Amino acid sequence: MVRQCLSLALICAVLVGCGSSAGLAPTAKVEGTVTYKGQPLATGNIVFYPANGRSGSGEIKDGKIGSMTTFEPGDGVPLGANKVTIQAFDKPVVDMNTKRTSVIPTKYGDANTSDLKADIKAGTNKVTFELKD
Repeated sequence: MVRQCLSLALICAVLVGCGSSAGLAPTAKVEGTVTYKGQPLATGNIVFYPANGRSGSGEIKDGKIGSMTTFEPGDGVPLGANKVTIQAFDKPVVDMNTKRTSVIPTKYGDANTSDLKADIKAGTNKVTFELKD
């Protein structure tokens, strides 16, 4: 019985010592702007895709990139080389039948065609994306 209690105590101590970020890829903050035809992009979504692992995403409002999330709200995006996609539509999703039209070229919404990239380093990263037709 004592041995079982000691084993249970050891397991609990190990689990308590492992935070929620244990083993997760490192991330960093991103700040910046997105313009289309020289004007701030009113609203949109932005996603950073690393070569391996989970992508980080956030929203764009009034041309500014908001808080980015990969694992936990506001933790940033993965370090290293990232492909970037941006999507912006004429109206929000109301339901699955909502017909929306992209207000920027659709190539920016695909990691294989957007040609947008960012090399993310530890600390706060400042990026600017100038979208064109």
